[in-house]
Amino acid sequence: MNWMLTEERLVDARAAAVYLGVSYGSLQAHRNRGSGPPYYKFGFFVRYSLSALDEYMEGARLCYPPPDWMELWNNHPVRELNMARNGHIFSVEL
Repeated sequence: MNWMLTEERLVDARAAAVYLGVSYGSLQAHRNRGSGPPYYKFGFFVRYSLSALDEYMEGARLCYPPPDWMELWNNHPVRELNMARNGHIFSVEL
């Protein structure tokens, strides 16, 4: 069997929570639901790689509005949008 050694830095769950800026309980809940960052489990010990945490944070980055929002908005099926603002109703046809 050919084992590959890496210089991967592993941290425990509490350090990973601090690194991500979330509580330990939130990280544990995400892990239990399978929605959190990938992790290693050695017996009872849970470890996260810093590179996996970086990838997880990058994947969680949001950009509002999305860069292509105008194209999505313009290509939406034609309908009427009513917006109430300051007591006025605006009607916009898409």
